[in-house]
Amino acid sequence: KETSHASRTELPPTILERFAIIPDVHHPEAHRDYRVMLRALNIFQPEGLLVLGDFADAASLSAHAKTEKGADDFKAEIDAVNAELDILDRLPGLKWKKYIEGNHEYRLQRYLANNAQALMGVLDIKGCLNLIERGWEFTPYMQHTNIGKVHFTHDTGTAGMNAHRNARDIF
Repeated sequence: KETSHASRTELPPTILERFAIIPDVHHPEAHRDYRVMLRALNIFQPEGLLVLGDFADAASLSAHAKTEKGADDFKAEIDAVNAELDILDRLPGLKWKKYIEGNHEYRLQRYLANNAQALMGVLDIKGCLNLIERGWEFTPYMQHTNIGKVHFTHDTGTAGMNAHRNARDIF
């Protein structure tokens, strides 16, 4: 039986913006599936990118025991993360980019506070990754950014199974 489409309610046109969210990659030790995501982004061609924190691992600055080879070379880590940001910066069609600092990037500030207080305010992850020069909007750790009416944060300073509830209550 043929159905008339005239009786359907037409929805008003909606402006949707395509954007991609990249959570917890932990470069330079990113999972191999990250490369699959990069290929998908080249096809999807988002208008915006949101890095949701922990794009960098900063294992060399961790207070935890070092278990990974090369985890004591912060410059090598930063160079690797910058190379990955170069790839993201070249994605076609990007109109905006937002980078939220995660607890792993924040390791630099904790390291400086504990070991090199004279460099506090001089050295930070935003500068090490040249985020402002690259055109990224930067959101510090435990703060949030908005896309439309939705709040995005890496976390609010708490982790574990109730972290999402804590973030909900804060926002």
